[in-house]
Amino acid sequence: GAYSVDLTSAINSAPDKFVSSGAFDAINNKIVLTLNDASTVDIDTSAIGGGGIIGIADASGSYTYYNTFALALAAASSGDTIQLFTDIIETTDITVNCINGVNINFNGFTYTLNTSGSSNAFTLGTGVSMSMFNGRILRTGATDSSTSKVAIRGSGSGTFKANSMIFENDFGTAGYFSTSSRKVVGGKFYGLTIGCYLISAVLENSYLNSNSSYALSLQSGGTARNCHAYSLSGYGIYNNNGKAYDCIGSSNGSVGFYMNNGFTYGCKGYSSANYGLEIAGSSGDVSDIFGYSSAGSGVNLKRSANNIVGVSTSSYGVRYSSGSGNQVFSNVTASSTSASGLYIFKNSGTVEFSNINIITTWNDATGHALTVSGASNNIIISKGSLRVQDISANCLYSPGAKSLYFVGLAFTNSTTAVNANITNSQSNTPDSFGNILIG
Repeated sequence: GAYSVDLTSAINSAPDKFVSSGAFDAINNKIVLTLNDASTVDIDTSAIGGGGIIGIADASGSYTYYNTFALALAAASSGDTIQLFTDIIETTDITVNCINGVNINFNGFTYTLNTSGSSNAFTLGTGVSMSMFNGRILRTGATDSSTSKVAIRGSGSGTFKANSMIFENDFGTAGYFSTSSRKVVGGKFYGLTIGCYLISAVLENSYLNSNSSYALSLQSGGTARNCHAYSLSGYGIYNNNGKAYDCIGSSNGSVGFYMNNGFTYGCKGYSSANYGLEIAGSSGDVSDIFGYSSAGSGVNLKRSANNIVGVSTSSYGVRYSSGSGNQVFSNVTASSTSASGLYIFKNSGTVEFSNINIITTWNDATGHALTVSGASNNIIISKGSLRVQDISANCLYSPGAKSLYFVGLAFTNSTTAVNANITNSQSNTPDSFGNILIG
């Protein structure tokens, strides 16, 4: 399977020359070797008897070689593994259509599709289940499109496993997967705009990266499990009516994890520019979330959620802001080093917070533990603890006259725990069993 080529004529004039890299030119059937002085040597593979840069081994380990993926796939059968033996650069507008049961081992090499056309580098069609190993697929040379001209695209039923694989697009989206019966496991997706665009399909144990948009765009019906996504300037994860389980979204330019409807469980968001994690929309379910930010609130809430932890070094640990509607939050931990741990803004409707643990370590007279604001007086706070760093700060604070309901709270380190602007509207008292009707 190895070829010996006499390079003496190329390098005998200078003994310090050596081959620094190589790539296969599929159009001209040649391997182009680049020497350390940037000069090149062409090796005509069509002149090497029966040879090629892609191979399939038989049961004895002997390889049959091919010069293109199309030829190799045409000869392959389910159970075969196609192997690369050099980098491949394709400059015609063609797509490699994967076959069910035929795996591809890149052996550390890169396949590049460099064309201005609309082709995807690789596609997974209906009924195709297969694996890729140890390599990189690069889509380059075209203009941005969210769902086409990608490094890899999958639709229809099937399971795709990417082991030590990188999928990259230097102008647009790296991966696009659709239909509920398509499952993708593993892989690293690097897109200039979107790392991976997921609609209906399932993505597990993957890493996503974006420069200018969403690292993971989780659209209606899509499911992501145990994925980690980072964006330089956009959302790390954008959950738009999908389902996210145990995922982490990070951003240096926007919200780390943003949900606009859908389901979010056990997820985390980190940001150095905005909210760490933001929950918006009006439908779905949210539980067991964590948000951290060094430039905004750790968690920003606009709808009901349970088991919430928010941490911030620049703003509120947890911020709730909703103009209308009724929301319920339970098991809330919020801490801040520079503002109130928890901020509640409510104009109309009712909001309930229960089992809270609120801490501010901001050593300032305005470093209140919990700040309430807005026109609505239907704010209910029950059970929990509130702690301030500066004894002159309030555990419960409002900038103006405010009536609300609060019971079962423990206040720590505050000379005046409840600000004079706040009136407790709670009138019911506990029964003999300690039960109480709040509100």
